[in-house]
Amino acid sequence: MLTFSNWQFTCTVVMDGNFKAECMHEQKCKDQVWLMDRLGYMVTNPHYMDYLKATPHIAAWKSICNNHRAISQANTAQGKLHVTGIGATACAQHGCFYPHCDVDFQKGERQLNMDYSLANALGYNMEGIKHVVCFYDINCSYMTNLQKCVG
Repeated sequence: MLTFSNWQFTCTVVMDGNFKAECMHEQKCKDQVWLMDRLGYMVTNPHYMDYLKATPHIAAWKSICNNHRAISQANTAQGKLHVTGIGATACAQHGCFYPHCDVDFQKGERQLNMDYSLANALGYNMEGIKHVVCFYDINCSYMTNLQKCVG
């Protein structure tokens, strides 16, 4: 049972994706140098790419409450685009983004991308936290698979 004394040690996070931040495939990507890799809000690129390669993803989310765009387009590739959008986890109380929790989407808003963002957020400054409340526009579908993906 959640009491007031427990509630004061609760972390509230909000997660969401943005499909307007697109990036084309580079012609000479081997010559690219990442500026300030891991020094801002974006995740560390080599670790994130290793995670994406090693993690099996759910073929298709099933919308259990509404036909939401994030779910219906979760595995949609966009041809020449290297990045189809970005996702992030932020503090629901203050609106501040967690460091190293902004991820890019390669094929829409997939569960494994947002799992990485959430895991990084929950690893940041959580001493004394007893409960986590997560707000997400597709929470009804996301939470059904979270235990399988990170448990």
